[in-house]
Amino acid sequence: MMDSTCMIVKKIYVYKPDINNQNSLSSNVIRKIIETDNYLWISTKWGLNKLSQKSNAIEEYYNEFGENSYIAKDNQDYLYVFNRPNTLSLYSNLDNKFINFPIYKEKELDNVSSFIVDSQDTIWINHKGIMERYTISGKKQIILKLSDIRTLHIPTL
Repeated sequence: MMDSTCMIVKKIYVYKPDINNQNSLSSNVIRKIIETDNYLWISTKWGLNKLSQKSNAIEEYYNEFGENSYIAKDNQDYLYVFNRPNTLSLYSNLDNKFINFPIYKEKELDNVSSFIVDSQDTIWINHKGIMERYTISGKKQIILKLSDIRTLHIPTL
């Protein structure tokens, strides 16, 4: 009888915060990880880290997107961050920076229970039991406009 044992070896990397290394994770408390193109976006308690899967290094760090941040991506791998009242941020791959867009109703982040981008690239924010829908147009020119705002009240059960 032949032994058909197969062994797959993968390299394991350890990522941890290091105050002496600006290219380390901002915190060991990880909230969410999203993959876009060749990057992993790692949302931590102290900020948002952009990890290159090619160089295996943190390339960018955004401390303004810390504890109460919500992140999601759409079908074209655009990354969205919601973490301030009245503002939705979109990462521009062309400019390597976030672009901020106004949201017309003030929202306290403590009262947001979900933030998602669906399969039609529609952004949904559930705030105090009210679902709000935002659609984005014009991404190809990086001239973005939030449009088609609708609300649906969800009764508390």
